[in-house]
Amino acid sequence: MDFAFLSETALFRGAAPQEVASMLTCLRATTRRYEKGETVYHAGEYVTSFAMVL
Repeated sequence: MDFAFLSETALFRGAAPQEVASMLTCLRATTRRYEKGETVYHAGEYVTSFAMVL
């Protein structure tokens, strides 16, 4: 994962890439890939996690 890229996003701005990596580890972040047109979440669906689409 490109932690340098993520450290430039609004969510992680100001955090060093190493800090972003540590935060994502602490949050038990995972990476998932979806095909074009594939549904990630349906409107109104109850979710228990946060998603960031890059």
